[in-house]
Amino acid sequence: MLKLNTVWRLIAFCTISGLLLLGGCVLDATPTAQLSPTETLTATPTISSTQSISSPTPEYDRDEWGGWIDADGDCQNTRAEVLIEESLVEPVLDGCRVVTGRWIGPWSGLTFEDAAEVDVDHHVPLAHAHRAGGSAWDPELKRQFSNDLENLNAISSSLNRSKGSRGPDEWLPHDQTSHCEYAMQWKAVKTKYRLSIAASEQQVLDEMFASCDSGSPTPTAPSRYLPVQPSVGPAPSPIATEKVYESCEMAEEAGEQRVQGHVGDGWGFPQAMVPSRRDGDNDGVVCEQ
Repeated sequence: MLKLNTVWRLIAFCTISGLLLLGGCVLDATPTAQLSPTETLTATPTISSTQSISSPTPEYDRDEWGGWIDADGDCQNTRAEVLIEESLVEPVLDGCRVVTGRWIGPWSGLTFEDAAEVDVDHHVPLAHAHRAGGSAWDPELKRQFSNDLENLNAISSSLNRSKGSRGPDEWLPHDQTSHCEYAMQWKAVKTKYRLSIAASEQQVLDEMFASCDSGSPTPTAPSRYLPVQPSVGPAPSPIATEKVYESCEMAEEAGEQRVQGHVGDGWGFPQAMVPSRRDGDNDGVVCEQ
């Protein structure tokens, strides 16, 4: 009887304590991290997540994402590759470093000729990607994301610092003619890497997608994500593109015929021939000289 009374006393004590302490008598309780209503966990493109739903997101460490790499071994790192590809004229190099060229900021429409005034920006910032699911990636995938050309843009240094690590629900470029491309690139990168999109973020993206209607203003800078607008200049000469090369140098060594793009006076190879190179001026021709 003494043991039974003791049990009932314990139950009564736990009941009262539980009301006051929200479950203080539960044995072996493990605290779990609280996710925000808009936060979701998603799988990564190449590895499965090692972070459980109950685990808090680790602190962001920029060093874990690595720096610029020289993927093709031509002495030009990722920053230089983007500057070379997006320059509207043949850039001037000092060794492996780009010094001058001509870049049109995709979100401002401003023109720059001094490479020192241009930042190569991660469109989906690294810290943002970390919070959206990238914290569970291994170092190799983080380094891949950090150097993915599809997520990089040559923009003004001041604009890059203004944007920081904020998403479209926290920061947008003032130039509304760029909002359609901004949203399309953001969604493309997040979809590619299966990063989560918060509800507030998606709402702003939807509003930006509405500016993609045919009646929207023409973007102030060449676009990589919008359909190519009809050209008023001569179209590139027809050329067979069955052969595909990994670099401009390989196409050059193979003696492939260069064609003139319909933007500027540069001559290069059809983009389908060297798919790894980005068409910065959207004229269907890459590796222009």
